[in-house]
Amino acid sequence: MKRIPPPIPIPAPPAPPPGLAADVVASGLPVHPEDRIKLFSPSQWELFVQEWVDSLRGEYEFVERCGGAGDMGRDVIATVKGGKGAWDNYQCKHYEDSLKPSDIWIELGKLAYYTKRGDYPYPRRYYFIAP
Repeated sequence: MKRIPPPIPIPAPPAPPPGLAADVVASGLPVHPEDRIKLFSPSQWELFVQEWVDSLRGEYEFVERCGGAGDMGRDVIATVKGGKGAWDNYQCKHYEDSLKPSDIWIELGKLAYYTKRGDYPYPRRYYFIAP
């Protein structure tokens, strides 16, 4: 009669080092929120700003993203509650470098042109939103 050797215990795998949990392996190391904003594309930045302005519903009746070609210098606009048509403009800028006066003059030029032409009235407030 042939003898069967006793089973050999299989050792448990070692515990992963801290920071290498399954979620970290799947999605990468966590990114600090301030650094994550730097990774946004200009389009993602506009969506982020729209979402943030939309969270200000206590002040605004309607929030709309107009960004892109033909936006007439209005990326995100918000109509003021009880403001009789008053609105605020959020001009989104997400550049590699910080904003320069030349970036601002172009946008203010658009505001002057389109309001003078009668495409829309002057906004109550005009914000430049940049990381």
